Order: sequence, then C-alpha cells, then structure tokens
Amino acid sequence: MYNNKQPIWRRRVYGLSNCIAIQNGAISIVVWFYEPPSGQGAVLAYTTLQYPNVGIRTINLYIVNGILYVGDAYGSTPWQFTTPISPGWHMVVLEEWTSSTSGPFYLSAYLDGQLLGTSSTSNLPRMFGNSGPWPYNNIGVSYGEGIWPNAPNQWWFFNGTIAYIALYNTVLNQTQVQQLYQSGFPNTLFSNNLVISYILDPTYYNNNSYYFIPYYVNTQLMSQMGINNYNATSITPNGSVGPIPSSQFIYEPNPPLS
Repeated sequence: MYNNKQPIWRRRVYGLSNCIAIQNGAISIVVWFYEPPSGQGAVLAYTTLQYPNVGIRTINLYIVNGILYVGDAYGSTPWQFTTPISPGWHMVVLEEWTSSTSGPFYLSAYLDGQLLGTSSTSNLPRMFGNSGPWPYNNIGVSYGEGIWPNAPNQWWFFNGTIAYIALYNTVLNQTQVQQLYQSGFPNTLFSNNLVISYILDPTYYNNNSYYFIPYYVNTQLMSQMGINNYNATSITPNGSVGPIPSSQFIYEPNPPLS
C-alpha cells in the first residue's frame, strides 16, 4: 500500500498534478484536444519556472510531424510512448502509479480509448518529485529543447485547440478509459476519484488568449491536499516566440473568475 505520511509539497512547492501523484501514489490525466492539419506543439507540461523564464521542464504531451509523444521522465531520461496521430478530435490519457515510495513506478498511455502501452521503471519519475519542485502546470505551452526528442529550442505553443482536461487520483482501467472516450466531454464519470476538471470557456477569450475554468471540483479531495486556490487563468505569451492562442495554468487567490 502506498504510504506518504509527510507529503513533499508541504516542504517544497509542487503543482497540482504532482501533488495528486505524490499524495495518492497514482494520477490519471485525461485531455481532449483538436489536432489541426500540420498541428504541433506542447499540449501539457510542468515546469520549475514560469513563462517567459526557462527552467527545467517536463512535457507530458506534445506533437511533432504527425507523431504524438506522451509520458514523463526520470532524471534526464525521457519515459514516453509515441504513435502517429491524424488531424481531428482526440482524447489522450496519461497514467502513472506506484504502490511504494521506493517503486517500481508504472506509466500507461491511451489514445482515443486504445492502450498505447505500459512501462515500468525503478527510477523515481519527475511526476513523483524527481528533479523538482515543479510549481507550474502548463496547458498549451512549454520550452521545448533539452531531453525531449524533436522538440524545438524555443517556447513552443500548441497550434490546435485544447478543450478539456480532467485529473483523477487513481489509475483508470481500460474499460473506464473507453467509457470516457465514448461519453465525450465534459462529463463527471468516476467522480469519486475525479479531483478537478477544466474546460475551455470562450466567454473569457480576449487578446488572442483564452481561459480554462473549473468545470468540476471535488472539494473534499482538494481539501485533503490543502488546496483551495484552484482557479485557472491564462497567460498571454509574446507572439514572436510561437503561434497564439496558447495558455498556462497559474493558480490565483480566490475569489474565482467571474
């Protein structure tokens, strides 16, 4: 049984995805997005520094030259699955879990309800704290170079549309993943383990940027992590370093956007 009596984020600042993984020994991230023709860029990432500063970055999901990369890293080693991806709407699920703080650690990925693969390592992954802390969870942007295969040496914005993101504190099985894919988005399936979901809200579209706002919040699970400032807002990047629109999570004090 996973046991972590002294959560790392109480001593060091971590973003929401890392907090979920470290506290529960598991995380599943569900992402719906539209891949345009010639679509590319970072869809999900977490970083040590906020844009426009360049720190250490972990790109969980990105697309280059028609190839989807989804996964994590341990130390300076990428831990990924790759597969061709076509233009259109897609759902990607990234899962990481362990039964012990000393490992082994597991990674699974799905595309449109179909399992891409499962991998294991005895090394501590970045999602569980390696190379951190990681205070920023990014949507639609990351700095690309470093250990990430075929990612450019620049701030790199996804040129498609990211519509919905859901974070679960458990490993979803293949049947559940297929149910999520068949149900579309947004939904509150498996809400006992759904920590939070965010949805793109065109109401907040402004100045070539857009906002993600909470669609569903499991306040009990958030409270267990000591988090109450879970609103998501956008940041407007400089157009000279990548295509817009793009967005990042940053956590703001309450009250929520209105």
